[in-house]
Amino acid sequence: MIKATNVTKKYGGLKALDDFSVDIPEGKIGVLGPNGAGKSTFVKIALGLLTATSGEITVLGEKLTKNTTSIRKRIG
Repeated sequence: MIKATNVTKKYGGLKALDDFSVDIPEGKIGVLGPNGAGKSTFVKIALGLLTATSGEITVLGEKLTKNTTSIRKRIG
């Protein structure tokens, strides 16, 4: 399960994500939206490739910012 709570990502004055929240159940994923909606930014944050400006993401119940190695081992 991936849970994003109030995630914001800023690049200078541009907000790529603005207070974004979502719950994605285990085994289900799909990210759809128009160009510039922040899909790639969200996925990169969820993968630990980018850091959110604010907010929190948990993967399998663990905070992404603190347990990246543990989460990656569990996912495979």
